[in-house]
Amino acid sequence: MVCIYCLKDLPKEFYISSEHVIPQAFGKFGPDTPTLIDLVCDECNNYFGRTIDLILARRSLEALDRFRYGIKPADEINDLQQGRVQFSFGQEGEWQGIIFELKADKRDANGIVVEPIPQVGFAKKSGEGHIYIPEEVLKNSDYALPDGIDLKKELLIIADTDQTMTRIINTLKLRNIKFKITRSTKLPFKPGESLLV
Repeated sequence: MVCIYCLKDLPKEFYISSEHVIPQAFGKFGPDTPTLIDLVCDECNNYFGRTIDLILARRSLEALDRFRYGIKPADEINDLQQGRVQFSFGQEGEWQGIIFELKADKRDANGIVVEPIPQVGFAKKSGEGHIYIPEEVLKNSDYALPDGIDLKKELLIIADTDQTMTRIINTLKLRNIKFKITRSTKLPFKPGESLLV
């Protein structure tokens, strides 16, 4: 028997598991589950289960469908590795581009909401708008700030607590970014509100 992936000619005992055409993370369909039998060796099946299937289930836009259709409960949203899928505020204006992360909605057992992450919005050299950079990225001293920002203009610090604000301010100081706090304002949306992202 020849595996369709590695093309090795192997005896039947190397074909114990079935290859699921649709990863099991996206649902199980009983006897109607499409599988490939005796076509994918166990080594390849395990390899793709640990790599491609895992990426699809946890680090892709399709992974959101697992929550949307109730395959995975909303309180497990942290299992979604959001680094590959980023959400940002889509409405035009100075807040356009704020970066969000998905969270379980505490008001609805099956709901998911977007919340802004700690970040700094640097004014664009080209004029209106900001380039938002997450706190975690700013803390990385190897990360070079983009060329398109103007450090002489107002910057926006997005923080949910005073402690977070202090951390971000200290990070900016370590990077020798000079600024003064001139005002404090609230974001133009409320928790649970529908947003264009």
